[in-house]
Amino acid sequence: MAVGELCRRGAVVSLSLGLLGSILAFFPTTMLPAERFALPQEMVLHLAALVSALLALLAANSGPQMDEIDLGAGLFVLLGLVSAFSTPNPWLAWRSLGLSASTVLLFWVARGVAWGKHRRTVLWIAALAVGAAAAVALLEAYGALDGLSPPGRRPGGTIGNRNRLAHLLVLALPVVWWGIARTRQRVQLWVLLGCAAASSAVVVLSRSRGAWLALGALGIFGVGAYLAGRGNAAISGGRMAAFIAVVALSGLAAVIVPNRLAWRSDDAYADTFRRLTDYREGTGRGRLVQYLNTLRMVRDSPMLGVGPGNWMIYYPRYASPGDPSFEPRASVPVNRLPHGDWIGFAAERGLPALVLLGATGGLLVLRSWRKSRQRQSRTAQTSALVVAGTLLVLLVVGTFDPALQTPAVACWISVTVGVLTPRPSAALRLGRRGGLLLTTGMLAISTVAAYHTTLRIWAGSHYATRPTLERLERAVQIYPGDYDAHLRLQVYWSRRGECEQARPHFRAAQRLYPTAWLPHFLWQRCQPATRPSHSEASARGAGSASPHSAAP
Repeated sequence: MAVGELCRRGAVVSLSLGLLGSILAFFPTTMLPAERFALPQEMVLHLAALVSALLALLAANSGPQMDEIDLGAGLFVLLGLVSAFSTPNPWLAWRSLGLSASTVLLFWVARGVAWGKHRRTVLWIAALAVGAAAAVALLEAYGALDGLSPPGRRPGGTIGNRNRLAHLLVLALPVVWWGIARTRQRVQLWVLLGCAAASSAVVVLSRSRGAWLALGALGIFGVGAYLAGRGNAAISGGRMAAFIAVVALSGLAAVIVPNRLAWRSDDAYADTFRRLTDYREGTGRGRLVQYLNTLRMVRDSPMLGVGPGNWMIYYPRYASPGDPSFEPRASVPVNRLPHGDWIGFAAERGLPALVLLGATGGLLVLRSWRKSRQRQSRTAQTSALVVAGTLLVLLVVGTFDPALQTPAVACWISVTVGVLTPRPSAALRLGRRGGLLLTTGMLAISTVAAYHTTLRIWAGSHYATRPTLERLERAVQIYPGDYDAHLRLQVYWSRRGECEQARPHFRAAQRLYPTAWLPHFLWQRCQPATRPSHSEASARGAGSASPHSAAP
């Protein structure tokens, strides 16, 4: 076997393992409780991107082949890199930027090497991965598995959050349908139908409004595609009817069969359905308030944004009174990710980056839809419809929640859309030197992000189970960007009145999160002579927060 073909197969294996790990990897409850799902899945994503990209470069004797779709995705990351140079928290910037770079690398590799029989292998493994994640969530929902998801996030399965899992499963349905439409083996057909049934049931059980709306949009798209291409072999036949029946019946069964989720409402699913588009109260109102406040952030920094990952740093300056997503007295006043990819990218990377990303996705959808209407092979038609349907779901889901900024969805989109998108044509290829330079830049960003993730996991492992003084000090030496560890150390020394010992940790916490109120409050408590007046404290959103929640 030639070296090039061996490297190509290795890249396909790396893509497949990346899919499995980014969906199924997680730490036990004693390891990094706050991010025991996200960090290991990010680590797998980075490793899969680096290994597969290096193998793909070895397999491509003539250099990487890219067109305007690949170029648009790469430029989106480079615009984020430019905006990252002036961020107050570079640790968050590299985390967000690295996730995007690894996602783009996986897309390029999947598009370049996973075709023919390798495409079927990758998509089959992808379907099995989401089927396994859905099965774990069902076990959690019906009481056979307990203690996996954090409180209030069940059934999150191996993702740890029911909303994020539901987004992934809705995005997976078009690919599962691709397998059902293309497989010739009865065993594979029944396994794929089982994956579709489990995914549909979990989406319903999750009560995720974004996922429900995306599922509705996908259904409308499927009906429209069928009516527009009546008689098309890619979208007709009994298997489509079986797929629709399985999805509908499993969703209905999820509502009827009693579960152990213990919702507050007796008619929880009907309540969620009635409030799908409600923006006057509840989470709908919270999203609307956050959108409006974030738009003010976009207005102030329209070209380059506030920097990748730094939305959470700036948001306290824009939060309005009564904002449900903002808790000024908490150690971390707002969640790390905003409600929505598109509003988040506009705020963090600027409007040009968002327009570039939208144009790249729009071009993908346009080409896919045109191919589905052409007289060509059934495989090409089916693949084109799956790409268009997947990106439509991503558009809906990304409007309500941060989908592309989570490792499982980012890996899923990059690999599955990549293997289903036609390779660059000879007329549109970027030059060998330009493609190699762009790939090297993505590899460098991804390598730095993987290094930072490794340090974050190593540092967190020191104090996750026993947050002693020595372990916390060691953690901040390993990873100086650990805001939580610095805050815990500041609490430790402040309680003892040793302000000089607390000072470096106060300064570090202040640099990492300059708009957080708690480090300033703790420092003023440690320095009574310089304690601010009540009006000054109120101006910063001060209150009677207790530092005990951050104590080691």
